[in-house]
Amino acid sequence: MKRKPKTQAERSAASAEKRQLVGEEELRFRVRPGIMTMLFQLMQWAEFSQLVELIQTMIRNVHALGPEGARQFLQLPRHDVAISENLAQRLHREGLREAERLDRSEG
Repeated sequence: MKRKPKTQAERSAASAEKRQLVGEEELRFRVRPGIMTMLFQLMQWAEFSQLVELIQTMIRNVHALGPEGARQFLQLPRHDVAISENLAQRLHREGLREAERLDRSEG
């Protein structure tokens, strides 16, 4: 006896039921182009074909580092800003000029 093919609605309902049974949750978030570029590069480097596969693997690997390892791994990169002596002097002079201008406009 030949089975009647399921309709799209029946397939969608079956998928939704399966997701609910296994406790699957949907995550959605927006990223800027630079982040997408980095994700696609990571996919290429690690030879992943699906973004979800990459993200789940990264989460598992970071979690496997434990609390301290994950904390170190997830620290945001900090940039040191070094102001040259010339720039510091220029900013100081500009600040003095602005202060004088404000004093004149108030007086």
